[in-house]
Amino acid sequence: MKNIGKLPWFVLIISLSVTSLIWFSFSYSEESIEKTEFETNSKIITLQIQKYLEDYELILIGAKGLFSASEKVEYDEWSNYIKIQNIDKRFPGIQGVGYIHHITNDERDDLIKELESYGIKDYVITPDGIRDEYYPVVYLEPLDFQNQRAMGYDIYVEEKRHQAVETLKNTGDTTITAKLILVQETENDIQNGFLMLVPIYPNESSSSVNSYELQGIVYAVFRINDFMKSILDPTTFDHTNLKIYDEIELEENLLFDSKLLNQKEIDNKEYSLKTTLSVGNRDWVFVYEGIQPPHTGIEHQIAITIPFLGISISAIAFYFTRIFVHNIKLSRDATRNEKASAMGIMASRIAHDVRNPLTIISVCQENLKTGQGTNELKQKQLDKIEHAVNTINNIIQDVLNFAQTENIRRELTSTNVILNNSIKGIDIPDRIDFELPKKDFSINCDKSKMQSVFSNLISNSIQAIKGHGKITIDVKETNKKTIITIEDSGSGIPEEKLLEVFEPMYTTKKLGTGLGLSICKNIIEEHGGKISVSNNPTKFQIELPKRV
Repeated sequence: MKNIGKLPWFVLIISLSVTSLIWFSFSYSEESIEKTEFETNSKIITLQIQKYLEDYELILIGAKGLFSASEKVEYDEWSNYIKIQNIDKRFPGIQGVGYIHHITNDERDDLIKELESYGIKDYVITPDGIRDEYYPVVYLEPLDFQNQRAMGYDIYVEEKRHQAVETLKNTGDTTITAKLILVQETENDIQNGFLMLVPIYPNESSSSVNSYELQGIVYAVFRINDFMKSILDPTTFDHTNLKIYDEIELEENLLFDSKLLNQKEIDNKEYSLKTTLSVGNRDWVFVYEGIQPPHTGIEHQIAITIPFLGISISAIAFYFTRIFVHNIKLSRDATRNEKASAMGIMASRIAHDVRNPLTIISVCQENLKTGQGTNELKQKQLDKIEHAVNTINNIIQDVLNFAQTENIRRELTSTNVILNNSIKGIDIPDRIDFELPKKDFSINCDKSKMQSVFSNLISNSIQAIKGHGKITIDVKETNKKTIITIEDSGSGIPEEKLLEVFEPMYTTKKLGTGLGLSICKNIIEEHGGKISVSNNPTKFQIELPKRV
């Protein structure tokens, strides 16, 4: 009792600590969710890019089939095939689809004459010079201004393209070139690019592969920024930055940087992920960096509501405890009846002052619970808030029950009916055997109040039994009174405390107001009866007069 004046501050510190713990727990869980979402979204982007590349490869495989079905694919036949594919709408992001013919120096003039016969005038193989073999572009659609710049270009001359052709010849598989600056580029909006190559052989059934057997190559041309812009949603890079490196994460190998699309620089990056995509005999290194999107919707509401509710409840608990301590100090030297009277006045005042803010908190909590976008984790946070509100409400109800002095309303009632109604709202564990009276009697009482007495005593018995145990309720009559006993196999009450158990504020539990047994005693005495307790085993006995 010496340090009871510190109790309100202790309650305030504990309440605020619990609020902080809940808020930090929620923030941490939200951060974990956001990190998982970032990683998931990054993987989805990677898979989306991979899927489009695979889809675009199908165009080239279809073109390969065109060559397999014809002895010679002429220009008109090629042009019609590409038009039928409707590439602009079905496969956005492709700069062009073409055919590269493999020839020797002796076949050079024949190729130029053949193209002239198709109406392709002024066809020239570039760069100029005499070489043993050539891989010039002969067909390319759509034949716009940029793609015209690539007509006749020998891809076997430039080193990166040459290496891709060698890989194609050695593996026979679809091959992607290293990072390139395309021949199609002009002085404006220069972008990185790459070519996707699929081999064409004179005899597709041949198992051997070498440069002399390679008839040609069908290929697709990509400008990387145009490609990404066409296949990804514009908002993809609002809070995420993607860099794609060709083979090795070096600045000179940077193929794509998303900030060139949305012109947004992401500072103070919070998340990162690195992954490698193997495609077309080449590895692309994807480096994702991102920040946490701004809180919106229910997450924002919860983040604000947790400290608001926590501080409000802490203030209410502090106020409640301070008034309670103050009244205990005032009534310390008073008699037991004076003490109970003072506590009744205190309870009414607390109930009046606390009810209104508690109602506001409950309404806020209910509004939040019906918000959109809730998930299991957020629902758990809301359930914790709801549990805290219900706990305070139960404390207030105990104090009100203790303070109320309203008249009892008697009616002749069955003891078994009252007992059965009492246990309906109680969760009785399977480890506890529960025995009700075999006989039924009638008592003249206030059914509601007597039901609360039995509920309180049965709940106390359940909490007193730590392992397997038993609760036995018995009812018997004499000529003048009805005797109800509730017996349990719990650990019992210390002998020195038996005389104090019915005093207000007495409790051996970590949680609770300590008013339950005092309320029970008041109700029984209002009925003209008495209640007592004994040990070994623990037994509460209620005696009610048969006539009042």
